[in-house]
Amino acid sequence: MESYLEKLSAFYSNLKIDGIPETVMDKAKLSLLDYLFVYVVGFHKGTLTQAILDYIKHKRKNFESSIMLTGMKADTELAAFASGLIAHSVELDDGHRFGTAHPAAVVIPAALAEVEKQNATLGKLLKAIVIGYDVMLRLSK
Repeated sequence: MESYLEKLSAFYSNLKIDGIPETVMDKAKLSLLDYLFVYVVGFHKGTLTQAILDYIKHKRKNFESSIMLTGMKADTELAAFASGLIAHSVELDDGHRFGTAHPAAVVIPAALAEVEKQNATLGKLLKAIVIGYDVMLRLSK
């Protein structure tokens, strides 16, 4: 018998961009835009930005993905980590009412970093955001 995880994995791996409803893609675009605004506020007003960037400078080994507004690149995982922390540092990011979760600060930095590393399209970025939100919100219930 196929497990729930196996069913979800098969669904996500077979999901085509044109198979995602337009309303869902529109929500992904709004979530991305909201994240970008929150990131800018966190970058300029958050108290963690300099500490995070200092940490990344000492830990990075590769220069695959950008940390926005810094001119810095780092390992994909470190870039996503830094970007998520910066965005969440002012706690303006979205929240999920039925679970204690802030999906944008987790999903979007990871999607941005990986899409940049792969030199992928906006459509693939939005697909990654949709899947990331779906996974995180299912787990937060």
